[in-house]
Amino acid sequence: MASAYLRYPHIHDDLVTFVAADDLWLAPVGGGRAWRLTSDHAPARQPRFSPDGEHIAFVSHRDGHPEVMLAVVATGEVRRLTYWGSPMLHNLGWTADGRVLAASSAGEAESRHTVTKAIALDGTSERLEIGMAWGAAIRSDGRQALVTPGSRPPAWWKRYRGGSAPRLWLRDEGSAWQRILGDDEASIVDPMWIGDALAFVSDRAARFPDAAREQANIWILDGDEPRQVTHQTEADGYVRDAATDGARIVWASRGRIRILDSLDAEPRTLDIDVPGAGPDPFALDPSEHLTQLAPDHGGNASVAIWRGKPFWLTHRSGPARALPGADSGVRTREPVVLGTTGRVAYVTDIEGEDGIQITSPGSEQDSFPILTGQLGRVLHLAAAPKGKVLAAISHDGAIRLIDVEAGSARDIGRSTQGEALDPRFSPDGRYLVWSQPTAGEGELHALWIADTTGDADPVRVTDGRFHDHSPDFTRDGKHLVFLSNRTFDPAYSAQAFDLSFQGATRPWLMPLSATEPAPFGPSAEGWRFGAKTVKRALKSAELDAEGAEQRVVPFPVPSADYRDLRSTSGGVVWVAEGSDVGTLGSRRAGVAGEKQPNTLVRWSFDDRESWVVVEGLDSYEISGDGERVIVSKDGEVQITRVTRKADGGDDPIKVDLSRLRFTLDPAAEWLQMFDENARLMRDHFWREDMDGVDWEAATARWREVVPLARTHDDVVDIMWEHVGELNTSHAYVMPASPLGDETLRLGFLGADLSPAADGWTIDRILPGESSDPGARSPLLAAGVGAAVGDVIAEIDGS
Repeated sequence: MASAYLRYPHIHDDLVTFVAADDLWLAPVGGGRAWRLTSDHAPARQPRFSPDGEHIAFVSHRDGHPEVMLAVVATGEVRRLTYWGSPMLHNLGWTADGRVLAASSAGEAESRHTVTKAIALDGTSERLEIGMAWGAAIRSDGRQALVTPGSRPPAWWKRYRGGSAPRLWLRDEGSAWQRILGDDEASIVDPMWIGDALAFVSDRAARFPDAAREQANIWILDGDEPRQVTHQTEADGYVRDAATDGARIVWASRGRIRILDSLDAEPRTLDIDVPGAGPDPFALDPSEHLTQLAPDHGGNASVAIWRGKPFWLTHRSGPARALPGADSGVRTREPVVLGTTGRVAYVTDIEGEDGIQITSPGSEQDSFPILTGQLGRVLHLAAAPKGKVLAAISHDGAIRLIDVEAGSARDIGRSTQGEALDPRFSPDGRYLVWSQPTAGEGELHALWIADTTGDADPVRVTDGRFHDHSPDFTRDGKHLVFLSNRTFDPAYSAQAFDLSFQGATRPWLMPLSATEPAPFGPSAEGWRFGAKTVKRALKSAELDAEGAEQRVVPFPVPSADYRDLRSTSGGVVWVAEGSDVGTLGSRRAGVAGEKQPNTLVRWSFDDRESWVVVEGLDSYEISGDGERVIVSKDGEVQITRVTRKADGGDDPIKVDLSRLRFTLDPAAEWLQMFDENARLMRDHFWREDMDGVDWEAATARWREVVPLARTHDDVVDIMWEHVGELNTSHAYVMPASPLGDETLRLGFLGADLSPAADGWTIDRILPGESSDPGARSPLLAAGVGAAVGDVIAEIDGS
C-alpha cells in the first residue's frame, strides 16, 4: 500500500513517475522505495517521460498559474519551458520528434479553448492544427485521436451526462475529424494507442438510476464496439489520469498507482513507499485566522476562536488558556459568554456532530457538551444576559431556545425563505429578536420578536418591504434598534441618464411600547442638559406588536453604507464602511496609501449626537456590560471604551496575541475538514434521500483515503472525489487560496511577439482602454513609444 496519495503516473522502461506531496517522484515499476525528483513544493500535474526517457515534462503551479516545466531524470534539474500565463493548461505527452504536446488557452478568447501546441526544448512553440483538446494521442502512422475539452475531470463529476462531457474524435493525417461513439453521453478521456488499438477511460457502463456503483474504467476500441478491459469496483474507485508507454497502461485510483502490463493481464497495484513526504506539524501565527472574539461582562477577557480552536484570552497580561476543543482534529465557532456565570459556550464538533460545549475557563471539571447531533448545523448562537438560556439558528431555518442546565431545546420559529440572522436578547432576557428573509424576496428581511417566557408564537414587527438587519435592544429595555435600507434618495449616473440608490442604509429605532417616545427628535418637554441614561438593565417594556412598523423613526444621522449595529451602555454603535472604493476598486487607481478606512460610529442618547470611536477596523464586539469595545483589524486586537472619541480620545489598549500558541497537526485538521464537508453535504443536499446514494457508505469509503494526503491539494482532490459520488455536477470544492505563489504571476505586454535573432519582434500591439486601469496597454503607455516592428532586446537588464 502506498505511503502517500499518489497521482498522475506515467511509465517508461523500468521507471514510473508520479506526483506526491506536490512534487515529482520516481519509483521502480515493480514497486519499492521512491525518490524525489523535484522540490518545488507546489501543485504539479501530468508528468510525462520523453520518448528517450531522459526528460519529464510536467505542469507546475509554482508561479501562480500553470506552466510547462522540464525535469532532467538523471539530475533533477528543472527549468521552465512556457511563459503563457494561461489559467488552463494540460500536458498531453510528447510528439515523435521530441517536443512536448500541450493544450493551452494562452492567446485564446475563452479560457476553455485549450488549443494544442508543440513546445521545443528551447521553449519555442508551434500552434498545431489539431484543434482544442483535453487529451490527444498520435499513432506512429500519423493517425490521431483526441477528446474535446470538458468542464471537470470525470472523477469530480462522476457519471456526468451532459453537454460538457468530453467526446472522442479520430482522423487519419490530413483527413477530417470523425466523432467516434457518437451515441455515448458519458465523458471519454485519456485516449491512448496500444499498438493499433485505441484505449480510453469512461464511466459509460453506468446506467441510471442504478449507476452509483459503476466506476470509470479502461475500454479498448479494436473493433466496432468498445470492450471493457478493467472492472474496478467502488472499493477500487475511478480509473484516473491513465497514461501509456505504448504497451502498458498506468493510472491512479484512490491514491494508489495501478498498472496493466498488457491488455490481457490483470491489473496490479504498485506498492510504493514515499519517504519523508510529511505533512509536518507547524506553529500557528496568532495574527492569522483569529476569526471570532466574545468578550466577557467587564471586557477583561474574551473567548477567542483561532483557526477553529477555542482559547480564553485575557486582555491585559496573563496566559492564554486552551479550552476544551483546542485540538487539531476539532473545529469550534460561534463563541458566547454566559453572562456573569463564569461560563462560556461555543459550537463544536468534538463529538463528531455539531453540539454546544459549555465550559468554565480554568475549570476542566465544569465542562460538558449538550445537544450533540440534535441541532443540525448551527449557524448563529446568542446568550441571554443571565447566561441560562441560549438562542440558536440552524441551517434548516429553525430558531431555538436552549436551556443550558437542562441541555434541552425547543423551537420558537422557523425561517423558510433563507438563513435567519443576528439573534439578540433584550437586557432582561425576555425577548429575542432576529432578522428573517421575507417570503419570495431573499434580499429583503423583516424583524421578528419572540417572548421567551411563554409559548406564544413570535410576531413580525416590520413588514418585510425593506432589508431590516442587525437588530438589538437598547440597554434600558425600551427600544428596538436596527439597520435598514429604507432611504430612497436616487442620484443620477455620471455616465448615463439613469438613477440608482447608493448609501441607502440608516440606523432606525422602534419603541416597544406604543406610548414610549423616541429618545431623540421633537419633545414636548425639551431635552435636559446633563441627562444620563440609566446603565443598569431595566425590565423590558411590554411589546405592542400592532402598529409597530408605524413607530419606526430614523436616527438623526445621514444614510450611508453601514453594518453591524450593536447596543451599548448609553447608546448604539455601528460600522460605517469606507466609501472611496467601488465594486471594481478602480476609484483608487494610482492613489497612494490605504483606502478610506471603516470607522466605528457611536450614537449617544445622552448627548444626542454621534462621533467616531475607532478609525480603521474589520470587526468588533461589545463587552457584556456595554462599556467596552474590542476591535480587530489586520490581525491585531485592541480594546477601548465605547465613549472614546477618535479625535483626541485615549489610545486603545493593544491585546498581546503572542500569548496564543498552538502547534497544528495538518493531518488531523484535514480529517476534520473532510468530516465537516461530509456533514455539510448531508445536511444541505437538495434531496433528503441524497439522490439514492448511500452517503454514509461513500463517506466511510473515502474517509479511509484521507490519511494518505500529504498536502492541502491532495485533500481538495479527495474531497472532490467524495462529493462526486452524489452524481451532481454543480457541487464544488473550492480551495480558499489559489494554487502557487500569486506574487510570481506574469504581467502581460498586450502584444503579439515573435522570436528574432536579437530579441522579440513586436508584431501587433493591442490598444488599451483608458477608463479601465486594469486594461492599459503597456507598450502604448506614455514614455514608451513602442511600435510594430520594434524588437524587445531585454527586460529588466536580461
